[in-house]
Parts: sequence; structure tokens; C-alpha cells
Amino acid sequence: MMLSSNQRYLIGGQKMNALGSAHYTVTLEAEDMTKKAPGYLGKIRSDSSGTEYSLFDHGENPGAGFVIERVRNQYAGVYYVAYSG
Repeated sequence: MMLSSNQRYLIGGQKMNALGSAHYTVTLEAEDMTKKAPGYLGKIRSDSSGTEYSLFDHGENPGAGFVIERVRNQYAGVYYVAYSG
């Protein structure tokens, strides 16, 4: 996303390879969109059917051996429901 008045880069995303679902990185960096980049904000992840999306910050996966203070937070969820009107 760019600011149209002066073509300044604001925020971007990039699809990551993931099995069974879509993952996207969200970053403030135009050139480096990796998780290690200083502008990395988090990720958007979908379920396998593409009907549920979740926005997470840059925290760690709450798997085995995690530190509670560094676990990622979920900030938003988007759910699509089929309309049969």
C-alpha cells in the first residue's frame, strides 16, 4: 500500500508457502518482508477452506516450551458465511 499523494510506502504483505492454508506476512519494510525484518508486524493466516482469517502479531507460537510473555496475540478474525438468500 502506498500513499497516493507522494507515493510513500506504508505497509505491505507477501504470501508465504504453507501447506493447507494461506499465510501472509505483514510488514512496514518494502524490500525485506521476512519475519526477521525490523518492520515485521505479524501475519494473516487462513483455515484450509479459506473462510476464516486471523491476524496475529509478531509473537511466538504457543507450542511446547513457550514463554507466556512472548506468545503471539490474535488481533482480528474475519469469518465468511455462505448466504443463501
